[in-house]
Amino acid sequence: DLEVTNINITGDITDFTLLNKPNFPLVIAPNSNYNLEFTFKPTNTGSRNIKVNVLSDAGPSKEATGGVRDPKDYPY
Repeated sequence: DLEVTNINITGDITDFTLLNKPNFPLVIAPNSNYNLEFTFKPTNTGSRNIKVNVLSDAGPSKEATGGVRDPKDYPY
C-alpha cells in the first residue's frame, strides 16, 4: 500500500479549486489510483499553471504540472 500524507498545490491556485481533497493519510492499494479533480474558474485572460506535489511513504514525488490556456490566446 502507498500512504499519502499530504498534497501541496502551488502556482496560480486562485483560479483552481480541488473538488475532492482526500482525508490524510490516504491509503492507496497496489494497482489502484486516486484521481484529483479540479474546477477552473478564471478571473482574467491568459494561461494559468499549477504544480501538484504528493507526499507519501514512498519518498519524494515526481512533480506533476498542469495548466489551462485561454482559447483566445491560443486559437489552434
